[in-house]
Amino acid sequence: MSAQHTPGPWTAPGGIYVFTESVDTRYVAQAMHAEGMTEEDVAANARLIAAAPDLLEALQALVAQVERGDFDHIGPDHPSSAVHAARIAIENATATGSQQPTPAIPPEAASIGAVLDGESLEQADAS
Repeated sequence: MSAQHTPGPWTAPGGIYVFTESVDTRYVAQAMHAEGMTEEDVAANARLIAAAPDLLEALQALVAQVERGDFDHIGPDHPSSAVHAARIAIENATATGSQQPTPAIPPEAASIGAVLDGESLEQADAS
């Protein structure tokens, strides 16, 4: 599946604006203040927006893994599991304060795209 959105990763370093480093560090979105919202609310919204590409990729991988019946690598603590990647993406989306996001898939490992193509992350990393 090809993305119809600005490629990730996205970041929200200041808690309001969301940027991508994939295309000349450009602006993607802005979390807006609404009546009754605190600065923390706005920053949390910006983090959720910034996490969208990782959340989408993790969800696509999870669905692909389940549809293939690949239950050998689906345990929540298995590092090659799409469930593991989804948990990390969720943690990043719901992080508080100045916590740095953790990549859902470690840079040295294969991408979730490999899982979508039918490989477990463990298999893709070995190739």
